[in-house]
Amino acid sequence: MASGPLRAVILNGSVGSGKTSTAHQVGAALATAGVSGAVVDLDHLGAGWPSPPEDPFRLAVTLDNLAAVAQVYARHGMTSLVLAGVVESAEHRERHRDALGVSPTLIRLTAPVEVLQARVATRSSTDSERDWHVARAPELAAILDRADIDDHAVSTHDRPPDAVVSEILTLLDWEPDHHR
Repeated sequence: MASGPLRAVILNGSVGSGKTSTAHQVGAALATAGVSGAVVDLDHLGAGWPSPPEDPFRLAVTLDNLAAVAQVYARHGMTSLVLAGVVESAEHRERHRDALGVSPTLIRLTAPVEVLQARVATRSSTDSERDWHVARAPELAAILDRADIDDHAVSTHDRPPDAVVSEILTLLDWEPDHHR
């Protein structure tokens, strides 16, 4: 039996780029197309407190949990994982690959910085959380631009969600599971 999924995609991007909502829509479309799998928000796998100073975003916890979750999903016959998260460097990409047991496709979701900031400003529950996310959006976008590690980029700006999902599905070109 396989130790992990056969394939994985990470929807990468700055805060406010639409990673989580797009991942759920891609997952629904894949299910309709007969591709077994699961959607995982990497933020949830790293949730906890406090954050160690050397790992402020709890990447080590995220990756340990991802390795376990990938094995469980594969053991239950799921061939594909759609992940929403942030991969900031080539080293982080390799660490995600190691956790998954397969090399993930990285698709960067993009939008202009002012759009990212407007999106996160409306969803934060406190002023301090809003201010942090508004400041983080351009910082993270610049980090991802410099890293230049994504396989593809898809704009989420001024596009209907179904157009974004359709483009992602075309890029993935994942075949339905035939064992069903």
